[in-house]
Amino acid sequence: MYIKRNGKSGKSAFTLVEMLIVIVIIGILVGVLLPKIMGVTSRARDTKRVADLRNVAMAIQRYKMDTGEYPTFKRIGDGKYVGPISLLSDSLSDYMGQIPKDPQKNTIMKKLYLHGGNVGNFFPNGEYIYQLTYNDTVYLFAKVETPILANYVNDKNIGGFGIWLSCSRTKTISNEDHCLRENYFKPCLSVKKGNSVQTTLGEYTDCTYTDEEQLYYVMKI
Repeated sequence: MYIKRNGKSGKSAFTLVEMLIVIVIIGILVGVLLPKIMGVTSRARDTKRVADLRNVAMAIQRYKMDTGEYPTFKRIGDGKYVGPISLLSDSLSDYMGQIPKDPQKNTIMKKLYLHGGNVGNFFPNGEYIYQLTYNDTVYLFAKVETPILANYVNDKNIGGFGIWLSCSRTKTISNEDHCLRENYFKPCLSVKKGNSVQTTLGEYTDCTYTDEEQLYYVMKI
C-alpha cells in the first residue's frame, strides 16, 4: 500500500491490519508444517537406530565366528548378559569403530522383570541394549519414536513402560531368577495406534499401542 505524506507519494508500507494478517498466516503455516517436520525428524532418528543395530549385529556375528561365543559383559549390577551395548566396546573393538548410541542422548530405556511386572532401574540414557539368553540367542533393543519402524509393543498394563529383560541365563525361572524366555519379543506384523493389548505371546501379529513410550525395535541375532 502507498501512503502519501505532505502531498508526496510515500514509500510502500504495511498497515497494522496487513501485518496482523501476515502474522496469522505464518502462525497457521507453522501449526500445519511443524508436526510434519517433527515427524520427519523422528523417523530419521528411528532409521538411524535400526541401522545402528544392524551394524552392531554384524560386528557381534563376526566376533562369534572368530571366538565361538557371543560377547558378555564384565560382572555388573544387572549381570554379565544384559546391559548397554557400549559396554561391549572392548570385545567389539576389532570389528567396528565407535559403538553407536541413540541419537537422542536423553532416551530412557526401562527394565521390566518377568514376575510381578515391576519397573526396574533405568539403563543409562541414550543407550541401545544387548541381551544374551540362556540358549545363546542375542537380542538388541532400541527405543523408537514412531510406529513405522517399531516391531515390538510393550504391554502398558504390565506395570509400567519398559522392556522385558532378565539378569541371568539359567533355565529355571523363579521369583529370584528373572530369565528371558523365548515366547517374548515376538515381532509385530504391523504397529498402529489403538487399544493396547499384550502382544508378546504372538508372532507376526498386528500390534496396537496407546502411548509412544510402548514402541521398541528389537533385533534377534
